Formats: sequence, C-alpha cells, structure tokens
Amino acid sequence: MHESEVCGVSRSAEEYPFLFNLPKMKALIALRNNRPIGYLLVSRAINSPGLVEAGGEKAAVETLVNRALAELDDETELVAYAYLTPTVLGELFEKRMPESRTPVRKCGMMVRINDVGGFMGKISPFLRQTNAGSVGNFSVGISDSAGVVGFEFTERGLKLGSDRLDAHLEVSRREFISIVFGAHPERPVEVPDLLKDLLPFYFPIWQLDHS
Repeated sequence: MHESEVCGVSRSAEEYPFLFNLPKMKALIALRNNRPIGYLLVSRAINSPGLVEAGGEKAAVETLVNRALAELDDETELVAYAYLTPTVLGELFEKRMPESRTPVRKCGMMVRINDVGGFMGKISPFLRQTNAGSVGNFSVGISDSAGVVGFEFTERGLKLGSDRLDAHLEVSRREFISIVFGAHPERPVEVPDLLKDLLPFYFPIWQLDHS
C-alpha cells in the first residue's frame, strides 16, 4: 500500500517492522474480510507528530482518520501534511477539510549527499532522458569532499566518470545540494550555467516536502 503511493521512501521488508514499532507511534490497519486495505501511522513523537503516513483505499484511510480523531480529547490536535505530490491522505483532507489548511513556514532542512557520483549514477537514466540529444562534456568538483563527477553526453547517451574535464566547475557540498534540491530562501545559490539544464525536474522529498 505504501509503495503504490506516488512518492515515498523505498523500504525493504526487513525495515517495515522498525517503522511500525517506533516509540510514541501507532499503526492503525483497516481490514476487509481479514485482508488489509488501508493503514495510517499516528505519531505523538516530538520530531514528527501527527498523521505521518497513510496508504490503501481512500475510504479505508478516511475510516482510520476518523478513528484516530475519535481517540483524542477535546484539547488535542493532530497535524496532517499535504505535499506537492498527491497522496491519499493529502487528498482526503483537501476534500473534507480545505478550510483547515495552514501554510507551513519554510524552514531549513538537512539533506546530505555522501556520494555525489553514486547519486548521479542512480538517477542517470533520468539524466539521459531529460538531456537526450545533448552533446558535450563537463565535470563538477565538490570542493569540501575532494570528489569529482564527469558528465559526457554523446548521441549514444551519458557516460559518468571521475576525471576532471576541460569544462570544470567547483562547488561546495552545500551548494551542490542546493542546486539539486533547491536552495533555502535565506541562503540562495545561483545555479551555474553548466548545470542549469542538467536537472530540469523536481525532486519531491517525502515527509520533508512541506512547501
């Protein structure tokens, strides 16, 4: 049910039990004929309070939300996040309680890429697709990690390497992450010309995407 959502965190079967047994977090499950058809994670943890995650049939999720709300006292509230990418939970609240929507103040979030070359390798099929027909090469050096990623676009596709090429750009790890995921308004980063057309698509960060 989680993996059928538009966006989410990839998990192995071994990782799910840890999620469903975190302190101050409860998983509600909706059943039909003893078969799970929806779930909702309700958290009272300080770092991620509220309705953290849901999946499955819309009617089942709505039933679970009603159950979670029924268990509250009159003074307690639960927060549910609606992300830029649609989710069953976000669509439910948009339909049932649009007047309760509250914009979340933009704040800093920690996103770290430890292996820039490995990250680019993982998304290389998308880089090939979005840069189809481009011919040229350049490299990007991460100044505070001594790493270099080379991009060689040909008519056959994209080849990634670790050599410094003639067209070379040096950025810090923070600058690179801001270029990939978007800079914080208080710490703007200008995207260099070499990278302006490299990543022309949006990276949703599930659970951190409150914009």
